[in-house]
Amino acid sequence: MLGLIVSWILFLAPWLLLIPLDSQRVKKFMPVCLFMVVLYTVLFQMAEVWNWWEIHEENNIFILTNISSFVYGFLIVVTLYMFYFIYPNFWLFLIANWIIDLFQAFVVSPFIFQKIGLLRWALCQTSDSLL
Repeated sequence: MLGLIVSWILFLAPWLLLIPLDSQRVKKFMPVCLFMVVLYTVLFQMAEVWNWWEIHEENNIFILTNISSFVYGFLIVVTLYMFYFIYPNFWLFLIANWIIDLFQAFVVSPFIFQKIGLLRWALCQTSDSLL
């Protein structure tokens, strides 16, 4: 039950952070966010086929079966905020993106998502599963 609540929070709550932003600038960066969502959707489809990780469907939003809800909520808003505040400075964007990705990969996914049951890391079954 806690996983389902966190899943809904990750899906809906970040969108409230867009309220104080200038809507014209948000519209300017929204195509980047939608492109990122397409890439992450493909990544989650690949993860399902090659058994990289498993999304627990009982803790996920009913419309998302094998894609984590944070892709369509939290990740879009974080990407938008990064472009909104850092856009002209490419090097600052790379550093900020690197830090956020490391935090998500080494703190959020293993210690938060797995503990509350949103996902489980799975090992590849064979060495040729990536081919």
